[in-house]
Amino acid sequence: MTPIKPAATVMLIRERANDIQVLLVRRNTSLSFASGFWVFPGGKVDPDELVTFPEELDAAKVAAVREVKEECDLDIEQSSLEFFVHWTTPVLQKKRFSTYFFFALESTNQQITVDGSEILEHQWMTPKEALHKARKGEIALLPPTFLNIERIMRCQNYGDVKEELQRVEPVYVIPSVGLKDGYAHCMYQGDAGFESGDPDVSGPRHRFIYNFQKGEYVFEYNDCAEFYPLNGIKNN
Repeated sequence: MTPIKPAATVMLIRERANDIQVLLVRRNTSLSFASGFWVFPGGKVDPDELVTFPEELDAAKVAAVREVKEECDLDIEQSSLEFFVHWTTPVLQKKRFSTYFFFALESTNQQITVDGSEILEHQWMTPKEALHKARKGEIALLPPTFLNIERIMRCQNYGDVKEELQRVEPVYVIPSVGLKDGYAHCMYQGDAGFESGDPDVSGPRHRFIYNFQKGEYVFEYNDCAEFYPLNGIKNN
């Protein structure tokens, strides 16, 4: 069985006029995991961090601060990090990570310098701009990156971001993935195909369908009793 390694990532937000921007960095195409994808800064939790901080969440916060510094040369305060969701890489992946997602405000206007090794470039984008580029195939986003950006698409300031991302308690997401006609169906708890990994099973839908080559994405949520705060969905 593929070992699952703890990791941490930070959705950094900055305010601009009546809008917000999120920091995305592009991973080197030579990397074995998520090569060429645009992601939030982050990476693996080091073994010594896990020894020093037995609570994995605390170790993840330390790792998040370190990774942002290493990848972007940005200094952020550990106390500023807000934990809002946790994703585990699907079973079929060759590399699997147990990733803590944090968000934080970047208000210091520090100069960003990417490491030029794992990370080759960066961009501050509004959520709408990032999603538009992903749908046009101009950038590639992993499902959790896409869906977490979509959650803050209507936010106009950091206060709105906090309200949206703290609207529910942090959830732990472990998707299953099925392939059909060149599209990956990333299925979540409550989807009819979640247990089997078969995207053709009839019943409730709670899934993210994507084709990275075509830059096509769609989120389906129909007749599902399970709630996850994706796509701005309210628990009615």
